[in-house]
Amino acid sequence: MFFLKEARGGNIYMPIDTPVDEKDFKYLLQFSDCCRQKKILNQKSKPKADCMLIGETLAKAAIRQTFGIPVKHQHIIHGNGKPYLKDFPNVHFNISHSGKYAVCAVSDTPIGVDIQKIYGGYTPALFSRVCTESEIAQIEHSPDPSAEFIRLWTQKEAVVKMYGSGISRGDFKNCIKNENIVTYRLEDYFLNVCSKK
Repeated sequence: MFFLKEARGGNIYMPIDTPVDEKDFKYLLQFSDCCRQKKILNQKSKPKADCMLIGETLAKAAIRQTFGIPVKHQHIIHGNGKPYLKDFPNVHFNISHSGKYAVCAVSDTPIGVDIQKIYGGYTPALFSRVCTESEIAQIEHSPDPSAEFIRLWTQKEAVVKMYGSGISRGDFKNCIKNENIVTYRLEDYFLNVCSKK
């Protein structure tokens, strides 16, 4: 069973507590283009495939609800940096998934969203690759360094996803400047949304 929930600002998330049954999976998959279908079907784990499919389904539902564009007219292109609608350049959306959650955010201005489950095992070497010196100090002095790292990581991911630059391009370490970022804590996950508004 799936529960659609809405965070402040029209951002939608869905906990996926049980696997998507085969009939529902096939039904939802038909609304994705061929390339996306292949990517979803090539996932090694069922939960990952479910999250990818539900994330795209959430986006289509949110776009229809927010902009009134019927699903059959939503031709989602998954470009290098971020997904977009081929025929509607003023519709902006972003999708993310981690663990049992799939999330999406839609807006009439550029937007990025990222969710990540908090887990341990981070090393100082990783901190120094993706965090500034002040962020490293913030992590090291936090009562829960793993949670603090994931909070910062998802903020950065949301920023680069809004711009469509990806973590491999640009300055990921210093990407958080005066960005409009909203942070949510869902159980042991951080969800961050970055928008131009």
